[in-house]
Amino acid sequence: MEKLFLSTHDQYFTIESEFTILDNLRISKGNKEKEFESVSKNKWRIAAHDVAELLTLGQEDRAAIYYSSEMKEITVENFELSVDSSLMIEVKNTVLYLYITLDNNLKFIWNQEPSARAFLEDWAIQSLEKGNNKDIQVSLKLDSKYIQLSKVFLVIKNRKENILSEIEMKSISINKVNDNLYRNIASFNFDIQSILQDIHPNMIYDTFDTTILDFFVRIEVEQLLVTDYKFRLKFPECKTGSIEEMWLDYSDHMKVLFNWYPTLHGMFSSKLGFLKNEEYEIFIKKEQQPVFKDKKLILITEYPHKAQDNGRFFFEYLMTKQSKYKPYFIITKDSKDITNLEPFMENVVIFKSKKHIELLFKASYIAHTHTSNYALPFLSKSTERMKSSMKKVFLQHGIIAIKNVDFVYSKVTNPSLTDKFLVSSEREKQQVMKQLSYEENEVAVTGLARFDSLLNGNSFFKSFSLRKNVLIMPTWRKGQDFLTDQEFMETDFYQYYFELLNDDQFLSLIKKFNLNVRLYLHNNFQKYNHLFSSESIEIIEAGTKDVQELLKEHGILITDYSSVGLDFALQKRSVIYYQFDQDKEEVSEGASENKDLLPGPVFTSKKKLIPFIEKKIKFNILEKQYKKTLKENIFPYDDKHSCDRIYAVLEQLDN
Repeated sequence: MEKLFLSTHDQYFTIESEFTILDNLRISKGNKEKEFESVSKNKWRIAAHDVAELLTLGQEDRAAIYYSSEMKEITVENFELSVDSSLMIEVKNTVLYLYITLDNNLKFIWNQEPSARAFLEDWAIQSLEKGNNKDIQVSLKLDSKYIQLSKVFLVIKNRKENILSEIEMKSISINKVNDNLYRNIASFNFDIQSILQDIHPNMIYDTFDTTILDFFVRIEVEQLLVTDYKFRLKFPECKTGSIEEMWLDYSDHMKVLFNWYPTLHGMFSSKLGFLKNEEYEIFIKKEQQPVFKDKKLILITEYPHKAQDNGRFFFEYLMTKQSKYKPYFIITKDSKDITNLEPFMENVVIFKSKKHIELLFKASYIAHTHTSNYALPFLSKSTERMKSSMKKVFLQHGIIAIKNVDFVYSKVTNPSLTDKFLVSSEREKQQVMKQLSYEENEVAVTGLARFDSLLNGNSFFKSFSLRKNVLIMPTWRKGQDFLTDQEFMETDFYQYYFELLNDDQFLSLIKKFNLNVRLYLHNNFQKYNHLFSSESIEIIEAGTKDVQELLKEHGILITDYSSVGLDFALQKRSVIYYQFDQDKEEVSEGASENKDLLPGPVFTSKKKLIPFIEKKIKFNILEKQYKKTLKENIFPYDDKHSCDRIYAVLEQLDN
């Protein structure tokens, strides 16, 4: 293949061909042109100043290179490219680049670094091995076009917290494969503890770690600066056990698990798990022994730090109403909700304790309110196999209505979630089958376990007496739970609710009727409590009050898309929906389709919301039309036997 030489010298860019005559070589932008100067028969040059004359100062700008009267571009893939010097010249206080475009043509650009994507053709993990139990050794194969690589960086990203860390290569070897292709083998060695401290600084041992690490590669070339584009690494084709998961020393007292796995699109990622050394030894020992299942043993879980939802109430039911099954409630040792379980502490198991590890190998059932993964101390191939061998009952967190929960509960995206999906109405059953892809025999209409307690002691007079207690309880917004304080304060959610809490008309209403108003943020938004303030409204911290208590103590509820509105309406008390962001993709479709099943009116502005609150203070009982909605679409039973029906489902699974 004919050679093409690119170089710079004394503020000139030079192009030299081996044979081809690049007649009438010039640069063009719009209707302006500048010609290259002929140095010899096959060599041309152009002053950086002349190129700059065509480009707009202070802006990202480009100029194309042409030759011949037919306006041909120089396509570098037709040549064997040789670059023996920098392709950058500073002119007019700006760096000017002679670069290769993504479609393999030569151009000039300034105020913008050339794309790294023009130089990398293929990249892959060649090997991944454990070092000395404290580090990981990685080898990457990178095929670069036209230019060999000078530096390679392995980039690790904490997906949830959006924290990145770069590891520079330890060494690199380069071989020329063909005229325009170089094989670069880059080796890395990184210390686990230092990397995880960088990208996972908020690690909390006593909970379920949902961290996912994604892996990328970034390149540099000697001849010019390129963009810091991060190339996503694919899951390696190697099928050895070492590529699947790897236990290493996180510290002298703790192990960390890298559970490598391919994403839905085949990309390379890892889940993390942490175990103290003593529990780790027990787990490894149990893995190597025969497993003997107790056919009546049930693990019950909510969020690992919670015990105030359907899991707690079904656990209490099993502890007091039957003797056939052996229930154990899994909870973190520092949970504020652990006091809710005090009457049954013999069957309360601390998350990641030795007892938890032992029960994991014995249990035959999981009853869960969120993901069934929360019954596991961590996710590994082994624990996922154990979970698959157990029968799972999804107690649910709330009635499915307008909020899109496909990404969490769909059988397509989360096939191992559950064996029985519990719902509260025939309407919800049909929605779960259609929207979440479950079969009819996988869904059971029972009502939620907490309904029995919620309806206990409720009456018309009780509801009316609480009409001056107003609870504001919105749900969270996907993608906003890891924003900085400043970023969160810029969201519609924060601005609309902060304005409502401090609205003069609302504050005047509170004073006029001597109202007790409380704001309770979703668990995922609790970290932002300190950003909300109001002279007349109490901001409630999670753990100081159970949600069930809050619903029973208030006569009016203001929510948005949360299923808590459906629970509240079961008490025949007024629910008001404040949906200022119906246009958001996450809720727009559901809000439109399911508007008729909401047991209360919808407002999109506080201007109309506040006068309606005043109306409901005078009479907060649920209107007739919403009572009908409740009966037909939300909970037809209107009784206190939901736990009985759930127990019957459990017995069916037992057969």
